[in-house]
Amino acid sequence: MCFEMGCQKYKNDIQTHKIEEDKLNQLLDTLQCEYGTLKSKFENLQGYYNECSEKLELYEYQIPAPQYLEGIGYSELRSILKAEFPSIALHLSDRDYKTTSKTELERFMKHDLTDARQYIAEYYDCDDFSYTLMGAISNPEWGALPFGILWANIPGGAHAVNCFVDKKRQVWIVEPQNDSIFACPDNWAPYFIVM
Repeated sequence: MCFEMGCQKYKNDIQTHKIEEDKLNQLLDTLQCEYGTLKSKFENLQGYYNECSEKLELYEYQIPAPQYLEGIGYSELRSILKAEFPSIALHLSDRDYKTTSKTELERFMKHDLTDARQYIAEYYDCDDFSYTLMGAISNPEWGALPFGILWANIPGGAHAVNCFVDKKRQVWIVEPQNDSIFACPDNWAPYFIVM
């Protein structure tokens, strides 16, 4: 009798373990299927992301060239900037530049994506935005523009932006964080330009 009861218990235990094993195998199959689906979706998203990144890079750097209207030399450009900002420290990198209209620069800004980047205090802030826009415009089609980086003391502290001299010899401030183009406010004190 004990032997039969022991055998029955053993059979019951085997049956219980078999049921648990079947449940675990079903769960494993479900998880493997879900993993395969998620892996496939991830690979598709990764491919889509890579494709979008490539298109974005091409799009950002295939902005049609501006309509250059006339050249402007080092001496004239220096005189314009010094007349606008008499006490500014100035570094001009080239001997010759080519001017275009403010409208052409606005067209560039419309296509450039610098302003879409995320501001991160101290790590990706005003100076980084201005470097990024300067880098974007420093390509063979747009690089001859009298366009640079300007540092100024403004209400609230120091600030870095971009600056541009148009075909009418007017100096413009370009805020790379929001694409605005404006004349230098009276309460700004620019102290350095690299162009």
